[in-house]
Amino acid sequence: MQKIKALAKNKLSIKSDGGLSEAEIEQMVKDAEVNATADKAKREAIDAKNQADALVHSTDKTLEEHGDKVDSETKDSIVKAKEELAEAIKQDNVDDIKSKQEALIKVSQKLGEAIYKDAQAQQAPEANGNNDEGEVIDAEVVNEEKK
Repeated sequence: MQKIKALAKNKLSIKSDGGLSEAEIEQMVKDAEVNATADKAKREAIDAKNQADALVHSTDKTLEEHGDKVDSETKDSIVKAKEELAEAIKQDNVDDIKSKQEALIKVSQKLGEAIYKDAQAQQAPEANGNNDEGEVIDAEVVNEEKK
């Protein structure tokens, strides 16, 4: 404990002997502040591209699995919107990517509705009592043991 108290009493100051000067450090801070908006814009572009790329991929998978549940006109409009988004990703225009992404989401909703309706139709026979669980009897448990 005495060592810790002794160390706590001493004040340390760290100075570099050949590193960056105060002026260089200040210049680096200023450069970082100046580039902050450009960095933010670049980050936004990367995020938009990643989200759009994920949407293109998931749309491909969904069309592959459930494309037969919608008419050919709807399927063609989804494919067209997907291809337009893929092209926008290559162009690096964030606003264009976002608008094409919204367009693909909008036309893909029809496919989602078709998938949902199909799932509901498959569950309907099960809900109509076509299960083999037997008759349900309401009963009360009575303990007949005597003490």
